Amino acid sequence: MQSALLWRQSGLWVLTRLVYAVVLAVTVSSPVDKAANNAWHFQPAVIVLCAALGAVEIYRRGERLLIGNLGIGPFQLGGLLAAAPFAAELAVAMLGRA
Repeated sequence: MQSALLWRQSGLWVLTRLVYAVVLAVTVSSPVDKAANNAWHFQPAVIVLCAALGAVEIYRRGERLLIGNLGIGPFQLGGLLAAAPFAAELAVAMLGRA
């Protein structure tokens, strides 16, 4: 169950990051300078958004009772939902500075 959540969160992170890149490219006045520079920075808002989308997905699928029966509390669930996006954002930040 936990690895399935990590895979689902990884997919949500990819989609969120793509939407973020498109929004950044559309809204920035000088796309060459700012979009390329900001796209490779650590984005805590993406992590929070992915965790919130993961929580909505869990409630939408009705998996909250199953997760509760497995002994995963709300704080553990929040950490689990933020783990994959945090690792991915960390990798993006490290690769962007190389």
